Amino acid sequence: MPGKGLITATAMAGIFLIVMGLFKFGKIIRYIPDPITIGFTSGIAVVLFSTQINDFFC
Repeated sequence: MPGKGLITATAMAGIFLIVMGLFKFGKIIRYIPDPITIGFTSGIAVVLFSTQINDFFC
């Protein structure tokens, strides 16, 4: 069973995305450079991979 933190973070992210969609805030992304977006998603991938690698080998 996932912890309360995971459920809370998922709910908050969903609400945040819905609010941004309703207020048409998606256009703001054009002002964020591509390398920042790519670096951010790559960083998330590295963190997820590094936290799961121990479970993979055990």
